[in-house]
Order: sequence, then C-alpha cells, then structure tokens
Amino acid sequence: MVAVATILFFIMGPILMIGLGLSIVLLVDALTVKGKTTNRAEASNTLTDYDFLLTVGAVLLIATWSYILYIVWGASGWMLIPWEMWGNLRPAPGTLDRQVNDFFNCGDNQFLPALVVLGFDVAIFIVRISHLRDRARRTWLPLAFAWINAVFLAASVLGLLLLRDVADLWLPQPRPQLDFGYHRTWPVIVFYILLAGLLFCSHWKIGVPKFWRRYLFLADA
Repeated sequence: MVAVATILFFIMGPILMIGLGLSIVLLVDALTVKGKTTNRAEASNTLTDYDFLLTVGAVLLIATWSYILYIVWGASGWMLIPWEMWGNLRPAPGTLDRQVNDFFNCGDNQFLPALVVLGFDVAIFIVRISHLRDRARRTWLPLAFAWINAVFLAASVLGLLLLRDVADLWLPQPRPQLDFGYHRTWPVIVFYILLAGLLFCSHWKIGVPKFWRRYLFLADA
C-alpha cells in the first residue's frame, strides 16, 4: 500500500502542477494582447470579451481547485481516519479497519484522496483545453470548470453535513458515547466517490453554449 501511495504522489503531483501552470499561462495570455490583432476596434473587443473573461475564468478555476483540495483533504480525515483522535479505541492490529485507518494516518497519506480527485480533474482540463483552437471555447472552458467546481464544493459540504449521522437510522440504538468507525463513515465515502464521478463526467462532457459564441462575436466553427 505504501508503494501505491508513492506512485500516486509521483503521478498525480506533476499532473496537478502542470494543470495549475497551464491556468497561469492562460492568465498571462489573457493579459497580453500584443500581437493578437492590429485592428484597434478588434483589439478592444478582444480585450473586453476574450482577455477579461479568460482571466476571470482562470482565477476562479485556480481558486475552486484550491478549495476542492482543502475540502476533500479535510473530509478524508473524518471519513478514512475515524480513530485519529482516539487511538486507544482503534480495532485490533491486523484487522482491515485498523490497516486502512493506519494507512491514511501515516505521513501525508491523508492527502491522497484529494490529490487523486484534483489530479484526475486537472488531467481532464489539460486534455480538453489542448484540443481547443478557437477563442470562444478556450474562454468558456475555465469558466465552465470553475462553475462545476463550485457546485461540487457546495454539494460536498451539504452532503457531509446531511450524511455524517445518517448511519444512526439503521445502527442499533442507543449508541455508545464514543462511537467511531467505518460503520458510520461509509455512507459519506460512497457519496464522495459518486460525487467525484459526476464531477469528472460533467467536466468531460461540458460544451460551449451558442449564446457564448454570439457574445464573443465569433462564427460557429
């Protein structure tokens, strides 16, 4: 399991950095109009509609990615390390629950779920943006990703608040005062897995609405 964690760190880490670097490049590109056009009116339109919106999209994308990293990292501690603060209550050594808890409680392993989610999402962004050639799509994509990220963040917080105690609906009552374990956190784990899948699918399928192309005064490709 340690070897798997090491591989994930080495694979997802560079992908994450490339994606963030690409967003910064888009931001710099958005602020640079030199050489894009020699027509003053066209340059003004480009600055207003293309550069400004691309700048906003890149900034929002980086910001929402940062919050996703923080939210998933924080939720992972509650979901995957239920005995982190109560070591004396941990299951017996050698049990699956104890092994999983100790694995994610070792070093930076708690960061792995956030790194995997963000790494895959950044990889999707890299693939999508690398295949875009016209300005309308390149301008729309960071904004669309940021909007979907914001929905993911809201759903993450809401889901955690609503599902953290849902296991009490079927667990025998009354429960001990100190009741920790995956028997309580598995609904939230499943929820986050499904939510991350929806995030990836939404980013992979997101298109460019017609009104966006009309707003940027660009002909359909």
